[in-house]
Amino acid sequence: MRLIVIGCEYAGKTSIVAELGKWWTELTGAAPGIHDHFVVPDLVHKDPPKTDAEEAQIATLIPSLLEKFQRYNIEYHLWPFRHDNDMWAVNHYYGDAVYAPLYYGYGGAGEYSDRRMMARYYDRETLDCDPDAVIVLVKATPEVIRRRMAAEPRPKCPLKEADVEKVLGLFQEEFERSLIFKRIMLDTSTATVAETVAEAVKQVTPFIPEKDTLRILRKKAVAG
Repeated sequence: MRLIVIGCEYAGKTSIVAELGKWWTELTGAAPGIHDHFVVPDLVHKDPPKTDAEEAQIATLIPSLLEKFQRYNIEYHLWPFRHDNDMWAVNHYYGDAVYAPLYYGYGGAGEYSDRRMMARYYDRETLDCDPDAVIVLVKATPEVIRRRMAAEPRPKCPLKEADVEKVLGLFQEEFERSLIFKRIMLDTSTATVAETVAEAVKQVTPFIPEKDTLRILRKKAVAG
């Protein structure tokens, strides 16, 4: 199964994807490939770990270079959508569609590399790779996002408190404009991680492709 999980920072995407990955591993016998490195400065895979100095270099790239690196980063990760059994991307090109014009100095409406326009191109590319791809929107109320920001400050997080409503709205718009027609929405405002994962399993199960259903049945048969 191939997922794109999108949403505002502090909505709970990383925690939910990690727990959902455990469910999928138990179900199929194979851990999904989770890629959660599409938001500045976290653009490079965590293995090996990056240093603060290396992340600072990424964060201070001029907009034209950052745009090119992100274009590479996004394009490169279309390959696993075509070839890997389980490719799960957190924010992928949707993160750039929201954050690049707001914080990174490129990709605005009508500009070169308009990221919201490019998102539809990448939707088509994703569906060409796998028509069964699923998009998941994870959201929470602005009050909950701000409360989480205050409780767990992340100095490297791009999200500004004043922009919470705007960012939530933009991710909602991207979700609604997406060409990926298999979609689910999760609201973490009051639900625990366990409750949200249970809801995710309920919603995503009907979208499990036939080839993955066969994998699941084979695992059950082998297990007796």
